Amino acid sequence: MLPDPTTVWPCMPDGTCSMARACIDGRCLPCAHDKECRAVERCVFAHCVLSDRIECRSRRDCDDPEALCLLSGYTPLDPRSNRDMHAYCRSPRGGTREFAE
Repeated sequence: MLPDPTTVWPCMPDGTCSMARACIDGRCLPCAHDKECRAVERCVFAHCVLSDRIECRSRRDCDDPEALCLLSGYTPLDPRSNRDMHAYCRSPRGGTREFAE
């Protein structure tokens, strides 16, 4: 879920951006540092995520060494698109195995 850095649009008059982007020099861009996001957000995988919804920032933060750190996705109908977005650890175990016939 990495944003396309070549897709850029102007920030809203209040300095906000959709798609969990940071407003940098009047343009909505993927974040690279926490300081580019709002005070209640942190930068995770080039997205501004609400601080209280961050379980991990990389797979090193996960208890299971095989787990991955993932973003849940954008929040529809939210101006920032990140109200329900969260970064979480997901283990590769589970599900059903597919068999070829």
